[in-house]
Amino acid sequence: MDSKDLLVPLNLGIVGYGFVGQAVANGFNVSSKGKDIIRYYDKFKDTLSLEEVITKSEVIVVALPTPMREDESGIDLTILEEMAGEITKFTDNTDKIILIKSTVIPGTTAALEEKYPKSHFAFSPEFLTEANFLEDFINADRTIIGASNDLVSRRLAVIFKQRFPKTIIFQTDPTTAETVKYFANAYLSLKVTFANFMYDYCQKKGIKYEEVKKMAAIDPRIIDAHLEVTTMRGFGGKCLAPEERIFAFNSSKLKVIRAKNINNKVVGVLGWKDGKIIKDDLMIAGSRKVDHLLKFSLSKGRDLTVTSDHIMIVADKDGNLSQKEAFEVKKDDYIPVILDGLKEPQAKEHKVAIKLYKEVDLSKYKTFVENLPKSHAGLLKPYLSFHQYKSSARKRVYSVPLKACLDAGINIDSLRIKTNKTGTWVPAVIQVNEDFARLVGYYLSKGCVSDGKVFISFSFLEKDLILDVKNILQSLNIKFSMQTLYWQGHENAVNIKISSPILSSYFSSFGTNSSNKTIPYFIFHSNQAIKDNLLAGILRGDGSIFSSNMGNYWTVNLSTTSQILAEGVDALLREKGILANIGTVKTAKTKSYVWSLDVSERESVQKLLLLFTPGQRSKVKETGIRIIKSPAYSKIRNLALLNIKNIENIQKSSLVYSIETKNHYYITSWGILTHNCFPKDLVALIGEFKKAGVDSSLLETMWKYNKKIRKTHDWEEIPFVVGSKPKH
Repeated sequence: MDSKDLLVPLNLGIVGYGFVGQAVANGFNVSSKGKDIIRYYDKFKDTLSLEEVITKSEVIVVALPTPMREDESGIDLTILEEMAGEITKFTDNTDKIILIKSTVIPGTTAALEEKYPKSHFAFSPEFLTEANFLEDFINADRTIIGASNDLVSRRLAVIFKQRFPKTIIFQTDPTTAETVKYFANAYLSLKVTFANFMYDYCQKKGIKYEEVKKMAAIDPRIIDAHLEVTTMRGFGGKCLAPEERIFAFNSSKLKVIRAKNINNKVVGVLGWKDGKIIKDDLMIAGSRKVDHLLKFSLSKGRDLTVTSDHIMIVADKDGNLSQKEAFEVKKDDYIPVILDGLKEPQAKEHKVAIKLYKEVDLSKYKTFVENLPKSHAGLLKPYLSFHQYKSSARKRVYSVPLKACLDAGINIDSLRIKTNKTGTWVPAVIQVNEDFARLVGYYLSKGCVSDGKVFISFSFLEKDLILDVKNILQSLNIKFSMQTLYWQGHENAVNIKISSPILSSYFSSFGTNSSNKTIPYFIFHSNQAIKDNLLAGILRGDGSIFSSNMGNYWTVNLSTTSQILAEGVDALLREKGILANIGTVKTAKTKSYVWSLDVSERESVQKLLLLFTPGQRSKVKETGIRIIKSPAYSKIRNLALLNIKNIENIQKSSLVYSIETKNHYYITSWGILTHNCFPKDLVALIGEFKKAGVDSSLLETMWKYNKKIRKTHDWEEIPFVVGSKPKH
């Protein structure tokens, strides 16, 4: 008879139903052939109450997260310590056992026993791998039970031996058991690090590392586990699919880029700390190859594709955030999207000035400055040819080469510049105001550049938009021409043309045609009035307002073939508290994807209607008495909590991209909040060594070298030492 047939059913409670909690539940269910009664509590899932789980269980397994501290000084035990206080309310003066399986620093269980002496604690570490965590628990080669109470230790030993007869049982004290986990993980990290050291040496000397490894690993004292060196150098790293977007700072300029376009010019990203969007430092960035990805499709048409080990931020219905590896995330989790923007204190008063002669590469042009006073002739003489100087000395005002002015240290910010003799004069410096922001919006929706010219095209019927552009250009003292186009003998369109290579080059920095447009960096740093006028230009040009056939309410739509532009517009809308529905359509006409943003909630529609012209919104007599409350999300503070509609396992080889930020939380595609981190065990052990006064130099060398090879091999080089504060 199988010993399991004589097994006494166990009432098992699990607190924290993530990676480890699920492995425990599955292991006990399989090994007991379904006899054990398993209850679990997770504050982020629809589960039984904590009280019911504890009161009806004999053994309570605690499998809660213990994340790394932001300053890398160790791990944060706050979640575990707070939950211990709640659990002991129901375990004091009982024979229930609280079995901790969270990764904790040595001495944690003993400290809890001292704080809650009326409850029984024990510790048992897990050694699970991501790919086979369910099987790893069932087929564990050893089970370590750390308990200071001999009766508790023996009870747990019997429970595990009956269910997992092949495992070796070790019984010890809690602190020793806690240390085993760190010993194992730190030693394996050491093997990985040493293998990378040897690999680099072999590469330098022209030696075949694989042959060295194979012959050395025959020694049973060495074996070949964790000696493999792949394109993913070192250990750790969580990754995004290449097409995912981040909000990146190039120096102080914020723009939307794809993950695959991260380079050594990116020094920061939009991060998240204490409930606010911040400018966060980029510490490390790079790429690796993986065999599969997970795609999370959310409500409101949003999605994110990541590696299975990527750290996702999930929320409960009350907006409380927690972390899970992507493969742990379930459909009943919520994904937070940020309904907010970067609040720069100086944005209200600070005026952005665009110095075109610095923003544009003018080295290939002969560029001139207009109407320089004669009084500057003496300063300019060393930088002018003989004939240029003679000419300037005779005239009251004159045009001279831009380079000569800059070399002479003359301030030209209030003057105009042009290229060659036929170019159009444009301001050397443009002050970003509401009119200019609206002009840029018209360009993003209706414009293009070609052959040193800027074109903005309108339907012949869009007379109010044409007049607005004309007035803006005249206020900037920029000359332009207009051409009316005809179709079948009737007026059809109007082209506004500015013949300026300088302006053409500058406008091309935020897109040359409809498929590659992007929001200019200065918009994100401007005040709300300027952001609204940029949106006004875009919506007036490419937006539409249509009514529902289900009632008297309206939808505002924006469609664009540029995903990066759609991402930027969505960010500006979210800053106004507006969450659009994202859709994609592949039309026969364009033969490419069109990104569609729809806004239907009444309050949000009313906000956006103000950005259209009176003529465009005249058809909307009222926005209806029906207030549309989207069933797709709930709003908690400045977070929208989105449902997960589907999780797709994509089986294909792909290059993925990783970033590590100083504060660990950052904003990715469609405002989705996500996380990045490196392995915490080694960092925590370094902290413990230092507290104990033990030499931690070997562990610190491992950690530093791991970050170094991440940077120089797997990671893109960045312009500052990994882990230090970048120079902005």
